[in-house]
Amino acid sequence: MKNSIIIPTYTNLVGLKECVESLKKTTTFIDTDVWLVFNGSKKEALDWGLSLGDPFNVLYCPDPLGYTKAVNLGIMASEGENLILLNDDCAILDWGGNDTWIKILTNPLEDKTIAATGSTRDFWAKNKPFIVFFCAATRRNVMIEMGYLDEAFNPGAGEDADYCLKAQLKGYKIAQVPDEMPKWQTRFPIWHVGNITCGNIDGWSKVTQRNNAILEERYPRTEEDRAYQKDFSDGMQNIHRWNKEKRSEERRVG
Repeated sequence: MKNSIIIPTYTNLVGLKECVESLKKTTTFIDTDVWLVFNGSKKEALDWGLSLGDPFNVLYCPDPLGYTKAVNLGIMASEGENLILLNDDCAILDWGGNDTWIKILTNPLEDKTIAATGSTRDFWAKNKPFIVFFCAATRRNVMIEMGYLDEAFNPGAGEDADYCLKAQLKGYKIAQVPDEMPKWQTRFPIWHVGNITCGNIDGWSKVTQRNNAILEERYPRTEEDRAYQKDFSDGMQNIHRWNKEKRSEERRVG
């Protein structure tokens, strides 16, 4: 198998259905399969997932695992050479034909110096970018070398920065695709709602504070670094919160 798409899901069945429908419209599934990781999900969601059939594979855990553990479970169950991580609050837009979005993500990975690609990047510090993992790709051999996503960050937030920063320390590069943007923006064919699951988790702010502290300890930075990151992220999500029709119109006009 060339590509395995990993989609963890908890309670966002409406978003998951839209995500899956967008994949059906934009993906040929030639040498590509999908792994839906239901964790703590209701029976209605699981039954729907099981009804999909090939190339959709279902993994189920009755208890909530958290994003990091759920993704790792999907990675270990799948066999794709390229691992595509996709959140269930994303929809792929049909901008250019079948598998265009997969090619944008995975073609750069043919350069063995690149560890990860993705639709959106952020910065931990100046000259220390990382891919935001709501839509990202990496090679399985690199994932194994990195030791999978670090579950110290579970239920989520920060594992993407940790993975990319760790990879860069080993000499790898990361790449925002199809091109690098000067702010938190993207030209990738995706619509991302954002914060659908984590926004409903009690104590989420404490989780992010804890995980940020882990990153600070592992990858120390200066106040100048923090200011650089804040400036880069100002207006975060402004592009992704556009509705699909507006972004499609932008594409036609541009």
